[in-house]
Amino acid sequence: MRKKIKMISFGVDKKGESFYRPKIMRFPTLTLAAFALVSTASISFAQYEPVTQEDVKSRAFTFTGYVKEEYDDNFFTANSTTAKEDIFSTLVQPGVVFNMPLDQTSISARYLLGLSLYADRPGDNILDVTHDFLGQITHEFSPRFAVDFKDQFRFTSEPEIRSGGAFRRRQGDYFQNTFAAFGKAQWVPRFGNTIEYDNMIVDYTDPVTSDGQDRMEHTVALDNRWQWLTTTTAILGYRINFADYKFNTPGADKDSTGHYVYVGADHKFTERWAGMIRAGAEFRYFNTGMDQTNIGPYASIGTDYEYAQGCKAGFNYTHTMSMTDINTYTIQTTDTLALNIFQSITRRFGARLDGTYTMGYLQDTNMIGAVKGANMHDNIFNVAPTLVYTFNKYLSAELGYSYTRLDSDIDTRDYDRNRVFVGVRGTY
Repeated sequence: MRKKIKMISFGVDKKGESFYRPKIMRFPTLTLAAFALVSTASISFAQYEPVTQEDVKSRAFTFTGYVKEEYDDNFFTANSTTAKEDIFSTLVQPGVVFNMPLDQTSISARYLLGLSLYADRPGDNILDVTHDFLGQITHEFSPRFAVDFKDQFRFTSEPEIRSGGAFRRRQGDYFQNTFAAFGKAQWVPRFGNTIEYDNMIVDYTDPVTSDGQDRMEHTVALDNRWQWLTTTTAILGYRINFADYKFNTPGADKDSTGHYVYVGADHKFTERWAGMIRAGAEFRYFNTGMDQTNIGPYASIGTDYEYAQGCKAGFNYTHTMSMTDINTYTIQTTDTLALNIFQSITRRFGARLDGTYTMGYLQDTNMIGAVKGANMHDNIFNVAPTLVYTFNKYLSAELGYSYTRLDSDIDTRDYDRNRVFVGVRGTY
């Protein structure tokens, strides 16, 4: 009988947004098959999947397909004072998933090819081609020691710049590669460690976006986990992050090193209700001529509740320092609220709601250069309800809406955007 590999991820994420992610929202705990089924560019949340993960994992190859028709009333996220470009687009996205489970090792991979056809898009290019590859290897030496390696490469067009509180759409191609290595060691029944290394490379072809967003980040995180009670685990952790930016503008340097120290706990209230809390401090040093140092608190609290069969809800609040896509600032302080709900209405019909609100605060002391300005706010709200209907284990349909609004004190930056889509997803 084959031994099941446990996908365990206790580590902090490299942007400091959350040390704990409920099971329904934590990608590292899902198989690559779930990535193939969740192939739309939406906020991550558990999908109403037409094929169960066990069905996909039982086959070496699984073929997926997704077709989506979308209307976007502000494709380039233009400010209200400028002309907006509304557009219709059609996405065709075939994919393949590979799984090879062994006695103590699991090897899996997924590839998605995206073909986006735009109606009346400015310019001659009406077709965008995207590539998305994900590979993962997990190995369990014993029930107490395990490792997990994962790499994802994405090449896409018209990227959405998601940095701190901003969602900015820029014309042009870009690629992003993320690599993660995770290890777990349970030394004694009540005490164990987890260690995680993350590497991210981002490169934009658009020179305006490239000058301020191209970067490489390294993050190493170590958690000490003590099983205090049967339902409670106490945590003491440390994380270090290196951010190296590629700037073409002289004097505009956002290279930095961040140190994070935190304590916290994971608690299981019931079999269906879990929660977490983290609190600590952040220290970030910028490699600029100003010799800038930022010290601030870090806090995160979250909960995950399965309130009925097939019905789940997750909530998270985080206070942290975040990178920003505004080149004149090195960093911003953010408060982020995130809510995810999935409601099973009937056996075949379900609805989900994803929402985030980020309040960003930009201090003049964090501006690059000798001339200081005023303190700025950069707040963004996004809500995305979706209806999902499953015809059978091979086919499902989606109808969704997304509203995004950015309110900023910086001139010509704020915008609002509405998107409506209908899609069909198949798996065989």
